Amino acid sequence: MSLTSHDVATQLGDAVIHWRSAGPSRGGRVVAVAGDPSDRSRFWMGACSGGVWMTDDAGQYWRPMSDGFLETASIGAIAVAESDPSVVWVGTGESFARNNVVPGDGVYRTVDGGRTWQHLGLDATKHIAKVRVHPRDAETAFVAATGDVFGPSPERGVYRTTDGGLTWDLVLHVSDRAGGADLSIDPTNPRIVFASIWQMVRHPWDIVSGGEDSGLWRSVDGGDTWERISDNPGFATGLLGRIGVTASPARAGRVWALVEAIGGQGGVYRSEDGGLSWEQVSQERSVQGRPWYYSHIIAHPTEADTVWSMNTWAWRSRDGGRTFQQVQTPHGDNHDLWIDPADPSRMINGNDGGACVSVNGGMTWSSIYNQPTAQFYRFDIDHRFPYDLYATQQDNSGIRAPSRSWKGALRWPDCVELGEAEAGDVALDRSDPRFVMLGGAGFGHPGPLLRFDQVTEQARDVAVWPEYFMGIGASEMRHRFGWTYPIEFSPHEPGVLYVAGERVFRSPDGGITWAAISPDLTRDDASKQRPTGGPISGDSTGAEVYCTIYAFAESPLTAGELWVGTDDGRVHVSRDAGGAWTELHVPGLPEWATIARIEPSAHRAGTAYLAAHAYRIQDTRPLVWRTDDFGATWEPIVDGLPDGEWARSVREDPVSSDLLYLATERRVWFSVDRGATWASLRGDMPSVPVYDIKVRDHELVAGTHGRAFWILDDVTPLREARGTAGDPAVFFTPPLVHRYATPDGFDMPGEGSWVGGFPGVPLGGATFTRRKNPDGSVESVWLDGGKNPPNGAQLIYRLADAAETVTLSVTDAAGTVLRRFSSTAPGDRDLGPAELLAREAGTHAFLWDLRIEPALTAPRDGSPRTVIHPGPRVPPGTYTLTLDDGTHRSSRELTVLRDPRGIADDADLEEQYRLLIRIRDLLGRIGDGIGWSDAAHTAVSDLRERVGDGALADRLAEVAAAIDAERRVLTNPDLQNHNDALKMPAGLDQKIVLLPEIVVELSDTRPVPGVYEVLDRFETEADASLDRLDQLRTVDVPQLEAALRADPAFTLIAP
Repeated sequence: MSLTSHDVATQLGDAVIHWRSAGPSRGGRVVAVAGDPSDRSRFWMGACSGGVWMTDDAGQYWRPMSDGFLETASIGAIAVAESDPSVVWVGTGESFARNNVVPGDGVYRTVDGGRTWQHLGLDATKHIAKVRVHPRDAETAFVAATGDVFGPSPERGVYRTTDGGLTWDLVLHVSDRAGGADLSIDPTNPRIVFASIWQMVRHPWDIVSGGEDSGLWRSVDGGDTWERISDNPGFATGLLGRIGVTASPARAGRVWALVEAIGGQGGVYRSEDGGLSWEQVSQERSVQGRPWYYSHIIAHPTEADTVWSMNTWAWRSRDGGRTFQQVQTPHGDNHDLWIDPADPSRMINGNDGGACVSVNGGMTWSSIYNQPTAQFYRFDIDHRFPYDLYATQQDNSGIRAPSRSWKGALRWPDCVELGEAEAGDVALDRSDPRFVMLGGAGFGHPGPLLRFDQVTEQARDVAVWPEYFMGIGASEMRHRFGWTYPIEFSPHEPGVLYVAGERVFRSPDGGITWAAISPDLTRDDASKQRPTGGPISGDSTGAEVYCTIYAFAESPLTAGELWVGTDDGRVHVSRDAGGAWTELHVPGLPEWATIARIEPSAHRAGTAYLAAHAYRIQDTRPLVWRTDDFGATWEPIVDGLPDGEWARSVREDPVSSDLLYLATERRVWFSVDRGATWASLRGDMPSVPVYDIKVRDHELVAGTHGRAFWILDDVTPLREARGTAGDPAVFFTPPLVHRYATPDGFDMPGEGSWVGGFPGVPLGGATFTRRKNPDGSVESVWLDGGKNPPNGAQLIYRLADAAETVTLSVTDAAGTVLRRFSSTAPGDRDLGPAELLAREAGTHAFLWDLRIEPALTAPRDGSPRTVIHPGPRVPPGTYTLTLDDGTHRSSRELTVLRDPRGIADDADLEEQYRLLIRIRDLLGRIGDGIGWSDAAHTAVSDLRERVGDGALADRLAEVAAAIDAERRVLTNPDLQNHNDALKMPAGLDQKIVLLPEIVVELSDTRPVPGVYEVLDRFETEADASLDRLDQLRTVDVPQLEAALRADPAFTLIAP
């Protein structure tokens, strides 16, 4: 029976489904922050779709705390209990309802400082704006639930728990269309609670903020009863929108409200009597901008007249809210601010670039380039080695990021910003890699298209129609381009570029000139093309332009076969390069669904896969189909996909025609049977929206919307697993590997963190710590950089049953065995877990570092032999790897390639290899000499002490001195650390090790003549010393033994 996708996932397990976080470490959007009132260095932040993070060094580095616990990545609110700071409450689902807003699944809490988390319900609230904890009771908390922002929901309102989240009461509910937007517990009297209720709805085509159900409410009995205080004297009248509220800790009864209201009634209001009456103290427009996205106001804890407002910029008033001055933060679009009630100079800010900490009242802030929480939309991969990744990041720029690096980690300094392109598609011209095309945002015209020159780092806007369009509805535009419209180069014609708005446009010259090749392929519904923002505040930025083409692809098999999907649920195909278009009808596709991706097959003509989502019209089902007849019929392929995992992208494996990958709201999935069944490919990737996925050779790259890039380094087992069903032992085909070092930190004694590069030489590297795993292995944890792929060849095998012994041998083309590995350590070696093959039943990964056998110390006194120096890396070529579990024997070939960017050819690297073997063998001989001389010198010296005075004692001293003299030629036994090397001469072993470490293996090049000259001298000196030691071993020591033979007590035991 054929294996299902679930069967394959079960067989492969964690050894195969192992993702690495590739960064970059530039922060993404954060709307929820909090500080620990008892620990000056500890702060918390919740990324909008990147989970919960904590810093214990005031923002220098951040650590993810919720991975493996939270089923959602979207954090809308976070609060630390003042009475017990180890208790942290988290409300999921951002309430600032952008077009890319991510729903959550209720409330979580930790009671042990983030080590573990418990889900506490309120799943159906979906979007939580605030969590407030009673200042003296960590078990009592309030939640402002905005509710499902995409439509009416009965779960909107304010909730309260008094038992740590075991039960909840909906204590304030105004209507199904209005939910909680802000909460403030009066610090001077915690029984007084203020709550703002916000009527709003988000559609794919607009955001509506404001309505008759919006208002400000107050409870004076801890939430039991509520009164609407926005009707009180002095408050804004008429229609209200989003309201921010804060009660002053510094003056009892003082309350501020930042109010979205019609006309001049919007602005800052202040009450001196707990909300019974109000005064409008400011109409400052800078603190009112885009109220549905901001409306944040925060009271200073000790200064009664100081109040902050978070908006595009951070603002502070020192005169009770009448005037405001800008305070610079590291990034625009500010959303949250926590101020330490005991030390107001200590604070944390959340903005669209991440979270940052200040310890001087906002004068300076910690970096936002240490948190890999980027929200990517679409991305592309170049064809270079090592390949780079190109993407657009929400509220930032386009970016080029490395996929691997010799510098220890994938560092921010190695990235390149690709112009102002925060939300668009990305496409690389294979015929001219100098240029990359990116969809921009915020340029003020529809469909901004940047042709970015990677040499000059200049961007040229080559948009189809660059006419200003801000502030108007889409129906007034000549062309409609969506927030993330398609940009695709033809796989058949170099330089031919396609973009799509309401119709498809083709450029024969990489975007310089354009021609439309289709009519309007959308529904063109004018009712969904109006100005957006709602009845109070207009907000037409281009993010809600609707009735546009969202998915476009040209068949990789057939030139001119063009597939189109729109954001309003229409699908078309043209088989004559746009001459004629056929509308395709997909049974079960919701009318206003967004076609997220159409993937024409590279293996079968007429086959295509379609992924769509309709969660923005309150339909959270996964929507995926396949056609095998050019769209005439469609088959739904969703078996195994749960509700709530709406689809973002689908990709076909370029090697295996039956293997598919699916990106959804919370993970990556795979199918081994063309979509008939699906299984999770999450592995150790945290829950996060995955917007796109692509395969590069044997690597699967995920562009996430909240955790930047993640890479699965080898999908070969997914390609081969189904064909090996029932085999008792399977050795999966290893992918080809390049001779390109990808180090992962280094071993250092002690505790703390180090900077990548050579020990003590940062080279501008990223920072890491070392973590010990349950199996005893040790790995690097990078604090501000992405993780490299395995440094060598990752070999994956599966055992149906446990084996007594498993061995692996590596042989070259001549049949010479270069390296042997086993599941059992040799009797004279002490090997770590990473050096031993697993022999338990299951699928396992083992890393061969491409090196041959090392030079070892000589055996001595039963102590384990240690590595003097690792063997050299093998040169380019084909090697045979043989796995033997005692019952079954499997061989696979591994191809090793040189770095194609290098100046050396294979012959150069063969010569380098021969020289390194010569060095290794010399070090091995020296190691044997050191081992014998150490043992012999100890034994002879011991005898000298025992025999007393006389001629024999003198002879023993003479031989001991001679042995020690030769030993000190080979090594300096007094050198204990790096500092000693500055004080005394080195022995030959210490000198020779320098040649491979620093000179020869520093680059993949032919060794220079000076290396041979130095090595010749060292070898001559070593041979002479080893010859003298051999003379001592074969002549002098036996003579001493003969002299002592009469007395067995003085037998010299030396090999």
